[in-house]
Amino acid sequence: MKKFRKILRITLAVLGCMGLLVIMGFVGNNRKTRKCKSISIFIEDAGNYFVDESDIMDMLSNKGKKLTGTPMQDINTGMLEKIINTNPFVDNAEVFSTIDGTVNISVRQRKPVLRVMNTKGEDFYVDEKGVFMPVSEKFTAPVVVANGYIFNTYSEKKIYLNAGAPDTATTRPMLEQLYLLAITMEKDTFWNAQAEQIYVNEWQEIEMIPRLGNHRIILGDASEINEKLNRLMIFYKQGLNKIGWNTYRTINLKFKNQVVCSKK
Repeated sequence: MKKFRKILRITLAVLGCMGLLVIMGFVGNNRKTRKCKSISIFIEDAGNYFVDESDIMDMLSNKGKKLTGTPMQDINTGMLEKIINTNPFVDNAEVFSTIDGTVNISVRQRKPVLRVMNTKGEDFYVDEKGVFMPVSEKFTAPVVVANGYIFNTYSEKKIYLNAGAPDTATTRPMLEQLYLLAITMEKDTFWNAQAEQIYVNEWQEIEMIPRLGNHRIILGDASEINEKLNRLMIFYKQGLNKIGWNTYRTINLKFKNQVVCSKK
């Protein structure tokens, strides 16, 4: 009896394996003959609308990639990802196909944190990773604008942070300082809303133009920026809330542990 049960288990296992092989063979043959019947595109916007489905389809079409009606085995998803990733507004693209004949495209857009207008007349964004982006006719990102005596150009393509530099370093390139300032303010709800413009004056000092209050905030450089913004917040609460937001022409934070103001 035990011997019979053992033989039965072995037989069932063999039959199961054979059945699985048959199914896999069927699926494989079916995939070879199945054609792409649909394309599903998902674009993660995160508040940005630089690209849409038509942009993705146009990029693929311009490269001669006609997907609908093409056998699934002839669709190179890796190549499609490379094509989509050439778009300057795309951070990452993932393409995969499903057994029902659908090509799925998932796109994550770049997230700008700063818009730069330099002395060369160039106008471009810097994204959260420090990568430069062109401006778009389709969408304007609601980020702080930096202008003035900025000599960095779009050809530099990216900001390479000096991770080893201390926060007190004043030798960082100006665009690197502006990027660090923008990143800091972008993480804080109040400063993200309060900062309307960043201006670099002729002495290479960073000034911030706020939305609330008719004054300029002189930061000097972006070193110890959190301490400077904390100092300014205390001054807002304990000073300007009592005497008025339009009392001063400038609020200077570049001197350590001081807030120096000049009246109008």
